[in-house]
Amino acid sequence: MRTTLQVIAERAGCTRGAIYWHFTEKHDLLREVIERAPFVFFSEAETVSRSTMPFSGLRHCMLRGLKEVQKNRHLRNAIELAVFGSECPRELLGENSADKLLALIHVAVLRGKACGEVKSDTEAETLTPLIFYVFIGALRTGTLMPGDTLLFRKGTDALNLVFDMVLEKKEMSNES
Repeated sequence: MRTTLQVIAERAGCTRGAIYWHFTEKHDLLREVIERAPFVFFSEAETVSRSTMPFSGLRHCMLRGLKEVQKNRHLRNAIELAVFGSECPRELLGENSADKLLALIHVAVLRGKACGEVKSDTEAETLTPLIFYVFIGALRTGTLMPGDTLLFRKGTDALNLVFDMVLEKKEMSNES
């Protein structure tokens, strides 16, 4: 589904002419929305991945990010456009955010294993996508269905369960 400037104007509570006054094309508007989004998740995740407790820090960063998404409509709109929307050109996002998130999770798992924080013997190559997919599922719920608090809570519970399993040395199967 293509979002028109008319739809954007209606959602923003202004006229289409006002949108054209400030932006020459829709991509300019998308760029501005993404740049103004107060989602500091990536900078926080990079910081905690270098901390003494990288895995626990990542957990808290992810949960805090999800709570912020749930309560901030502007942030939800920006994430919907940038992450879950099909109209946002990749060049507006810079580095592929999925690859960046996978790399941050992988570093936190590896560093967590090295410092003894991660107790699970499950390989980082298995833990990384597991954490990624559970987080993205909870993020998608919080972004696209913010009113469904039960489903959102179940998503954060699932993320906590994965972190608990890894921190408490519960083994997950590496079989495909």
